[in-house]
Amino acid sequence: MFHKPLKLKLKGYDSFYADNEINRMINIEKLLISCSDEDLRIIERILQNATYSELSDEFYMSVSGIKYKLKKMFDACGVTTKTAFSELLKSYIRH
Repeated sequence: MFHKPLKLKLKGYDSFYADNEINRMINIEKLLISCSDEDLRIIERILQNATYSELSDEFYMSVSGIKYKLKKMFDACGVTTKTAFSELLKSYIRH
């Protein structure tokens, strides 16, 4: 005899995960968990308003390589610019 999977209906569960702010925090957490040490150092420098050129020099990468890395991070957080990324992180992270 097979049973159907039990579907739990927890009070507030659906509305909690439907909240845009909660989803942004979850996306930021997923991003930070998946980052390498180098990625975290790049994020730290972004929070200090480093330019693409400065990041390129500090991390021995081309500007396009830095932009590529950051584009993947931006996509994960739903932003399109370095400024928006920095502002988003600053709103959730104490640095």
